[in-house]
Amino acid sequence: MPDNFAAAYDMTRHLISLGHQRLAFAFHPVHEWDPVGQERLAGFNQAVDEAGLTKKAKWLLDAAAFRGGDAWHYQPEKITTCFRDPNRPTAIFAGMDILAIQVMETLRGMGLHIPHDVAVAGFDDIEFSRFTQPR
Repeated sequence: MPDNFAAAYDMTRHLISLGHQRLAFAFHPVHEWDPVGQERLAGFNQAVDEAGLTKKAKWLLDAAAFRGGDAWHYQPEKITTCFRDPNRPTAIFAGMDILAIQVMETLRGMGLHIPHDVAVAGFDDIEFSRFTQPR
């Protein structure tokens, strides 16, 4: 089992160390029965809080949803709305690789270049991630 809190904290700190001050966290809605989501969100939040960036952070906790069991539903409009803002995030941390891949597709569709315009980080290291550009 991964240490969800520490991994999310470390990734967020890494993005901050690269100079990103406006960060977004994308995930499915986090509920009290979802320890994985709670831990990943808590790791992100602690790193952002420690860096004093809380007011610049955005939480897109409805960018994805599970509907009817395992049915996955990605909501690209949440990403599009966030990244149309003139003060858009310069980095986004998606709590799952599959979500990061979909976010990358949405951002490219908006004409944004990864990682030049926006950094994208995922979580899980799924096999398919090795085929994305950039990885």
